[in-house]
Amino acid sequence: MPSVSVAFSGKRSDAPRKGGTPVTDFERDIDTVTFTHPPKHKTTENTRGLILKPALEENCNEMGHVEAGHLLKLIDVAGVIPPFRHVDGKNTFVTASLDRTNFINPIRTWEFIQMESRISKIWKTSLETEVKISALDFRHGRMTKHPVATAHLVYVALDKDRKKVPIEPIALTSIEDYKLAHAADLRKANRVKEEKQAPFIPISEEDAPCVAEIIREMTPKEANIQGNVFGGVILEAIEEAGRKAAKKQALDSIVTGVRIDRMSFLAPGFVGETVRARAIVTKTWKTSMEVQVEVEAVNPNDPEHPRKIADSYLVYVRLNDKTGKPAEVPPWVPKTEDQKKRAEAADLRRDIRKQEEEESTLPVRLSSGERFMLFWQDMNNRLRKSWAALTGN
Repeated sequence: MPSVSVAFSGKRSDAPRKGGTPVTDFERDIDTVTFTHPPKHKTTENTRGLILKPALEENCNEMGHVEAGHLLKLIDVAGVIPPFRHVDGKNTFVTASLDRTNFINPIRTWEFIQMESRISKIWKTSLETEVKISALDFRHGRMTKHPVATAHLVYVALDKDRKKVPIEPIALTSIEDYKLAHAADLRKANRVKEEKQAPFIPISEEDAPCVAEIIREMTPKEANIQGNVFGGVILEAIEEAGRKAAKKQALDSIVTGVRIDRMSFLAPGFVGETVRARAIVTKTWKTSMEVQVEVEAVNPNDPEHPRKIADSYLVYVRLNDKTGKPAEVPPWVPKTEDQKKRAEAADLRRDIRKQEEEESTLPVRLSSGERFMLFWQDMNNRLRKSWAALTGN
């Protein structure tokens, strides 16, 4: 089957403007569609994804900022586009985890949410996708763009029998591609490190007085054709429970999600089941706090045996109700042994994240083989451009 390639074009001014990158006379032509044969070697460039959505009032909090839960739902949708394009729709993908998502700027009501996704690394049966979230503001007669967050999701490829299948490698054609691939390997290694040094401690009966809980019933509109609940729906439930626990610790003040350290999907949820998300504060710092969330699916025919389907760690900041600036969080005092262990693990995750951010700024060290491949691809592209200029093709 031929693939569909969509040509995008845009005009951007170079004039600086405070608060974002100016985008004057922004145009994105999505009507130019050409039918071509699938490329011989898939690259990150021909498997990219794009989503544009308006930020509606119903998806915003008291401060007029888009809720993190709504963004997480869109992130999961945007993240799976490149994998599907890479395999030409031959396989299905399930979300395995969401890592290291930092929210640096808010998206305000009636701005446009832009999500650009690309494959950063392919392993044997899984891959990582990078999603860059931006906000487009056109409310003052001139459109500007400012960064909001960057998310990294891991997907597993499945065949029609729901079994893992190998994924075809993708061609790395630039220094940026190699940098993303190395960073993905670092995140994968850190996930293993965290699981060994700071294993997940389930919420117990001793934690009951400190737990925030939400319950949602999964309906057909929230599931795919196979009856599995979309990962984005679970992400939204996780954030809702985490925000509820954070608001409780912040004495019902406004809180905003600023980071997701780790979010793991352990099993699918099915239509007709009830999803129960429970959250507890694990650690408080000066103006921020970490919240642990675990999600269970409850079958109405067997309510005594819930299935754990996901767990996560999220970081929230308390905001001043009047100024919107970070405010001091009431300290969380661990009382049980499990709560003390969770607090120690929260500090460990914070240290690992800081180390990861420092290493990501270092130059990429390429092997001689990788250097040769980049040189060969660059020469090949130059020859193609020269030949096209000479022949007019």
